Amino acid sequence: MDIVALLRIVLLAPLAVNPLPSTALQAVQSNPTTEQLQKDRKDEKDQRQHKKAAAKQDEKNKKTALQHAPQSQKLPESLKKHPNQHKAANVPTAETQKTVVKQGSTPDPKAQISPRIPPAQASHEILSTAELLTSTNENLKKLSGRQLNLSQQEMLNQVHSYVQQSKSAGDSGDLQRSQNLAYKAHLLSDELTHH
Repeated sequence: MDIVALLRIVLLAPLAVNPLPSTALQAVQSNPTTEQLQKDRKDEKDQRQHKKAAAKQDEKNKKTALQHAPQSQKLPESLKKHPNQHKAANVPTAETQKTVVKQGSTPDPKAQISPRIPPAQASHEILSTAELLTSTNENLKKLSGRQLNLSQQEMLNQVHSYVQQSKSAGDSGDLQRSQNLAYKAHLLSDELTHH
C-alpha cells in the first residue's frame, strides 16, 4: 500500500465512521456566536478608525491654536510643543524656495506621443493623408467661385484649420493624428461642395 492511499484512509475514515448529521452541520454554519464574533470585530475596527480620526483632529486643533494664539497669551501646557516630542516641519519659505531650470533655457525635447507603428502602416497613413488633402484641395478649388452664407463660411474656415493642423501633425511625426485631421477636412469640404 502506498503512502497516498494510507493518507486517504486516515483522513477520510473519521468522516465515514461518524459523519455530522445535517442539522448539526447547519447549526455550526449558522452559529450565532460566529456571527457575533464577526460583528464584534467590525465594531472594534470602526472604533479604532474613529479614535484615529479623533486623534488627528485633536492634533490639528492644537496646531491651529498655536498658530493663532496672541504672543502675550499664555497657552495651556497641553498645547505647548515639547522639543523632544515634535520636530519642526521643513516648510519652505520665500527665501528657501528655488526654481530649477533644466539645461538652462533650452526647450524640452519633443516626445513622440503616438505609439510606434510599423513602417508599412506609416507609409500607408502618409499616402492616405496625402490623398485626402489633395481631394480636399480640389473641393476647395470648386468652392472658390461660389457665394457662401455665414455657416458655410465657418465650415470653410474649419476646413482650412484642419488642413493646417494635419500638415503640422504630419511634420511632427504624429501620422495618425495627421490622417484623422485630413479626413475631417475632407468630409467637411465634401459637405460644402454638395450643398
